[in-house]
Amino acid sequence: MNITVVKRNGQREAYDANKINLAIEAAAKGLDESITWVTQIASELELTLFDGITTQQLDEAVIQVALQNIKDDPAFDVLAARLLVKTIYKRVLGDYETAEELKALHASHFAQNVERGVEEGLLDERLIQLFDMNRLAQALEPTRDELLKYIGVVTLNNRYGVKGRNGDPLEVPQYFWMRIAMGLSLNEANPTDHALRFYEKMSKLLDELIAARRAKALDYEEYLKRIAELAKKVEVGIEDNTPEDLDTPAKRALYNNLVKIRTPENELSEGGAQDVVTDLALRIDKVIREVRPDGWRGIRPRENVIKDALYSILGDVDEVEKLFLIIKEQNEYC
Repeated sequence: MNITVVKRNGQREAYDANKINLAIEAAAKGLDESITWVTQIASELELTLFDGITTQQLDEAVIQVALQNIKDDPAFDVLAARLLVKTIYKRVLGDYETAEELKALHASHFAQNVERGVEEGLLDERLIQLFDMNRLAQALEPTRDELLKYIGVVTLNNRYGVKGRNGDPLEVPQYFWMRIAMGLSLNEANPTDHALRFYEKMSKLLDELIAARRAKALDYEEYLKRIAELAKKVEVGIEDNTPEDLDTPAKRALYNNLVKIRTPENELSEGGAQDVVTDLALRIDKVIREVRPDGWRGIRPRENVIKDALYSILGDVDEVEKLFLIIKEQNEYC
């Protein structure tokens, strides 16, 4: 079969069936009957090939063959997801051979991809101003992508992954999760530490859900429902212990920062302490909405109207100044 493949740089090379077989075998690692799958997919793939096929078309063809077999064995879904993730890695990070190389590429490209997103007006500039990018990059763990189903990879990549102005993808799945963690930490006193905790928490919740699914403790419909709930919590910054009354991002930002100002961390588990901070956050939110003058940001006399109202509740100048910095960043108080 005389077929040439057009590489991303425009060069042509002969189709190498062994290279494809090795890629399928690597994606099937740990799954039952992996050798049988390699033979089956490789055989079906050859029926779809044509001379001059691009590497991107070839990658997509392999994935489509895997998807066509899900009806016979749901494990093909895992195989298709792994193959798709690998194509995303290659487009965003470049080629790699080992897991160690992949982790290193995640770390080395993270800061520059976020910076490009900021430069092109796609991301908030505070992402490169407030965080220790090296610490965040070193915490990225690409092995967690193996937990994703095919539809999860497609959704993250197509709906939520940041694309450059020229259409280039700038994010692999773990970049997305870290970016969400960073966005939820912008108003924290130590945004890097908070982002790392949030990143780990999201990963732990996802791990638990998938483990329950694999143990058949959840049926597939319930599994998808729980995943959707997790995604919603992540998007709006709600943790499991977030009081229900804190129903807007601004209220949650007030609460999270008042916890640091008013309540020792070891007291948070006590319901009374949490209730006191919740009530305080709600009082402050209410008074801000009542007294804020139009166009108050950057105009000292108008800002002082809000500060005076805060002082009437907090009774401490330092606390007022700390909290006011958080309030200025909340779009709800425009």
